[in-house]
Amino acid sequence: MRALCARGTLAAALCMCAAAVHGQGSAQIRLSLVRGAQDSAIAVRFDSLPAATARLVQGWSYGVCIQDGIEVVEAVAGADLAAAGATAVAIDRVAGGITVRVTLTGDLARGLPENGFAAWEDLVIRYRCVPGACMGGMASFCRDPIGGLAVPAEFSVGGVSLSPERGVAFGACGPSGKVRVDPVYTYEGRVAVVLRADPDVAACPLQGWSYGVCINGDIQVGAMLAGADTIDAKGGVRPDWDMYKLSERGIARSVIIDVIGPIVVGTDRLIDGWEDFVFSVEGMPCGTIRICDEEVGDPPVDATWTYKEEGLPMGAANLGARALCWQRGDTNFDGKLNIADAINLLACLFGAGGGPYCACAQAGCRPVFNANNDDRLNIADPIYLLQYIFLNGPPPPPLR
Repeated sequence: MRALCARGTLAAALCMCAAAVHGQGSAQIRLSLVRGAQDSAIAVRFDSLPAATARLVQGWSYGVCIQDGIEVVEAVAGADLAAAGATAVAIDRVAGGITVRVTLTGDLARGLPENGFAAWEDLVIRYRCVPGACMGGMASFCRDPIGGLAVPAEFSVGGVSLSPERGVAFGACGPSGKVRVDPVYTYEGRVAVVLRADPDVAACPLQGWSYGVCINGDIQVGAMLAGADTIDAKGGVRPDWDMYKLSERGIARSVIIDVIGPIVVGTDRLIDGWEDFVFSVEGMPCGTIRICDEEVGDPPVDATWTYKEEGLPMGAANLGARALCWQRGDTNFDGKLNIADAINLLACLFGAGGGPYCACAQAGCRPVFNANNDDRLNIADPIYLLQYIFLNGPPPPPLR
């Protein structure tokens, strides 16, 4: 509610000051849920935002909401919080999640500078997945009151309560936590989107999925087609719904295996990798390809698994990215020029095995293997590379 103050009086001035102190504001700190250092662990991390100042933080509190598919084994102070010498720390397991209350100091002239947080580990949650659970595999920062916290996330700065920025939910169990979606640069010089499940994933029947492929930089998309596994997903035939649409920001992708029938794809079939979608790149690419949520398409497509007609988020931590920037001589496409590239090129030229990208040398990737830019692939190319690496020779010419 807005405070009503009489004008032109000392009381009015004090009222305005109080309204400013107790009004809402923003702490320039971001809270994130990330993978812990150990398996089956989630860490809460603090990072100062660029606008953060040196004003002092005296404490904080927040709630982490845990869905039913996750069983919390232990919730303990993270390494940085444990070493901070806080006056009081309360970590409580409550209905629906975990609450954290920290008082660093009661002295407003002391505390940690707001701009001093960098990958601060505040909390570690060790968990296990409920056996067979397909739904309820997400952890997130609470948006509503939880366990006695009237405000689900706040920092105390100079006696003022400020709200931090909160990151996205973390997929821990079920399809939301156990299946990654990655763009992979293939040996034929194309990009394949691969679905890959952890070996311990619950066997959950998926009716379909959707996601965006965000494309940044100078990457031109050529031909697009369903991947080798998805094209046969419906008992050896194409799914009922197999959509991919290119726009300025990237590609919107969606699949429904069987609109009215019982055919599904079990998550256990994704353990060895499932090729869902493939597209070619044209020209000399240099940019980033990443799987994204609600950024591509009109309306923007969600990164979602469909299970029993319910949408399960893929989980931001499981959406992969791939930098793709060709440079002449980088024959293993790792972004570096070193002896491994020369060895790979020799093997490709003389049939001694070579790397898997040798086939690409005879197709769209040929300029990468032509290290000396003479439009021929021969012994002169690895020699040129070796002279550059070890004898201070000229670098391979730019691709453009």
